[in-house]
Amino acid sequence: MEGTVEFDAVIGKDGKIDELHVVSGHPLLTGAAADAVRLWEYKVPIVNGRRAMIKTKITITFSLH
Repeated sequence: MEGTVEFDAVIGKDGKIDELHVVSGHPLLTGAAADAVRLWEYKVPIVNGRRAMIKTKITITFSLH
């Protein structure tokens, strides 16, 4: 199966996903995409000498090659 899954995410000050909400995507793909994204670790920006939380959009594309 091919398709795209889109998320709204909040990345915490520790660089890990704090919140993850599906915006769109086929139900058969959203679980696998969410599991993968939750394993990621982000480099968090420093703002005024402190780590900052980030709100972002994440897109995962599944394709057969």
